[in-house]
Amino acid sequence: MERLLDFLPQIIVLFTIGVASIVASKILEKLWLKGIAKDKRKMIEWCKENKLKAAVGFIIGAYLYAPTVEELIFRAALIVIFPAISGYAWLGIILSGLAFGLLHAFDDYVKIFKTSLAVGNPKHENESVTEESKAKINGKVIRIYRGISTGGMGILIGYFGIKYQSLYLASAIHAGWNLLMPLFLLIVIGVTLSIAFGITILANRIKDWWLLRNFERKY
Repeated sequence: MERLLDFLPQIIVLFTIGVASIVASKILEKLWLKGIAKDKRKMIEWCKENKLKAAVGFIIGAYLYAPTVEELIFRAALIVIFPAISGYAWLGIILSGLAFGLLHAFDDYVKIFKTSLAVGNPKHENESVTEESKAKINGKVIRIYRGISTGGMGILIGYFGIKYQSLYLASAIHAGWNLLMPLFLLIVIGVTLSIAFGITILANRIKDWWLLRNFERKY
């Protein structure tokens, strides 16, 4: 009980920010979306046509709601219960991280991503089937990626939150992750493409060398 009282000011601050972000999201949803929030295809089209408004909604969700509400749900109890890193603390951190990863692997962002891949105006029925198949495959890839990356992030946040006994730090790391993750993803894609390009060039060089060597042996 004493530890709960010690963390109460942090909990109140994060709870207030979380509630304010929820209220703001609901107000903007009523003003801007006007009943299309549940229709993912219409939502995607709306976001394409209203990029600035979509960015405002994203900022509220990614940098205010998620770092506060999700940390109160997934990490607050761990930080309050465990005063230091221990075996039981690690068990709690890992279980919390797994639950956090599963939540994000099956959340609306994955569904919206799959829908965005399937959205289009194909000319033929076969093209429609192909696009739907691609969307399902890419959706599974994104689901796995989000589950692993957010699960790992949850473990990282849990560790630092308990180590430094701070809900504020946990929320700050979460917000920082959401800010840098798109950049990190672009870096990973760039590095992967660079490696693939390098391997292709090396394979071609080896192939040319091998063909030239065999040619010289023959003549």
